[in-house]
Amino acid sequence: MSDGTEAWTRHEPPFWLRPRTILIALAVLLVVGPLLLSRMKGSYPPDPDCAKVTVAKAGDAPVPAGSEVFWTITGPDARYGVTIGAEQVTVAGGTLGIAMAERGAEVGAVVAYQPTPTTGCRTIGRTQLHLPRGTYTLKVWRLDGDTATQVAATTVESAG
Repeated sequence: MSDGTEAWTRHEPPFWLRPRTILIALAVLLVVGPLLLSRMKGSYPPDPDCAKVTVAKAGDAPVPAGSEVFWTITGPDARYGVTIGAEQVTVAGGTLGIAMAERGAEVGAVVAYQPTPTTGCRTIGRTQLHLPRGTYTLKVWRLDGDTATQVAATTVESAG
């Protein structure tokens, strides 16, 4: 039987639970964490670049049907239109249309962005993808009057 007079023994917490260890770990995370995250930022959307027309899309993973494709055009200020799955286009009254679709995109080829004057050397957009499984081309067309010239392209993979 215990009469309550036993000596109380203080046990030290494990090393990783000591206040000093926790404070050092938090300090390291606060310094190293932002450095690691800043390096992982990635390159989307790209910075404005007025020298050359380029197109970039967010991510490399296949896009499920009905999901959005995010894209960015950089280049000198002009009138640009964007298509996905179009092989050839037409221009009538400043409006871009699809004359011929890529193979496999006959049903879902789309004008993702009607020609609009850009300013600031960058345009960011998004478009819902409704194409069967496959790889398609996202093309950028520069419009001059009723003439469309393809100036940049990238691939988009549809997961169907």
